[in-house]
Amino acid sequence: MPSLLLFLAFSLHQLHLPGFYYDEGFDLTPMLSVMHSEPVELLRGIGIAGYPMMRMDYMGSLNGYLNLPFMAALGPGVLAARLQPLVFSLITLVLAFVLARRWFGLGVATVTALLLSVNPSFLWFTRQGITVTSAMTVFSLGSWVLLDRVRRFEEPALSLSKGGQVGRFAFRAGLCLGLGLWAKIVFLWWIALTVVLSSVWLFTRKQAIKPLLISLSPHLFTVLIGFALGAAPFIYYNLAGLAQGQPPATFNLLFRSLLNPTEYAVQNSNFLGNLDKRFQDFAVFLNGSYFWYLANVPYGNVFAVPTFLISVGVGSVLAFKQPEWRKWLALLLCIALYLPMSSFTVSDLWATHFFRTAAAAANGGGCAA
Repeated sequence: MPSLLLFLAFSLHQLHLPGFYYDEGFDLTPMLSVMHSEPVELLRGIGIAGYPMMRMDYMGSLNGYLNLPFMAALGPGVLAARLQPLVFSLITLVLAFVLARRWFGLGVATVTALLLSVNPSFLWFTRQGITVTSAMTVFSLGSWVLLDRVRRFEEPALSLSKGGQVGRFAFRAGLCLGLGLWAKIVFLWWIALTVVLSSVWLFTRKQAIKPLLISLSPHLFTVLIGFALGAAPFIYYNLAGLAQGQPPATFNLLFRSLLNPTEYAVQNSNFLGNLDKRFQDFAVFLNGSYFWYLANVPYGNVFAVPTFLISVGVGSVLAFKQPEWRKWLALLLCIALYLPMSSFTVSDLWATHFFRTAAAAANGGGCAA
């Protein structure tokens, strides 16, 4: 696929530049002890058989474990640290193509993958491995691809042969959602978004909802089992703290952040101010002007935001003339709802949070094209 080759050509070029920095090594330092069978410093003293579960109260150790094969093969260093998020973003490209093809056809999927593969923000923050961003994006899109597969199996109008596969897809979707939550608590934004979009999808159907709900209901339990398994380390960490007479650390942080300023001085009660910041962050992610924070070179593509808005307008005109306009609506809502949902945080409001919406933005451009 040309988009994969383009992505690799751009992302692998001078992979050692710029220099290694704090966020890239933060997840990996405990894994050096794991590799050498040395004692690992456990957050709040909570782990399983000496292995860490969480790196911070709101961020799991998942990214470090995902990087272990790369460090084992290549040795600890910049190459191993940056190849892991690059591989996950490569998977993101494939998932974005699959979902776009399923919803909008091969032509739109091809343009979507091409736009994403050359997106400067997508490339840059893949290379820089911003904490668990690339991994969470795989879990985000992966859950949607799998849940859409479950829907298609149970859609009466499609009459697909199940062959026992639907339960496996439902379980894997739940597993993706659970792993995403373990990776970082802000994955709650995506889970909430998935619930809202699923509801909109159901209640805008022309066909009767009840038969589909009845056929989907058993699979909800399977999704929850997969979710519990994926989020098991996160759940264990909080329950173990409770058993030690401590409040569940992550939930305590979450509720405390809703009432008080976060450690980065974000006041969640200032919703309108935070929402305004999110609009600015989304524009920054689109135009690439966030790059100054490492390179000290202010840059912004002045055409990026207007092009995106034109794509939304053109896509809307074209989509609402089609019988499957709900898919376009879901795409727009993915971005529109993510903005207010992500205005609540336990840390800070960063433009990199919109990494997970990069595929949706590219899909919008693909539809307009």
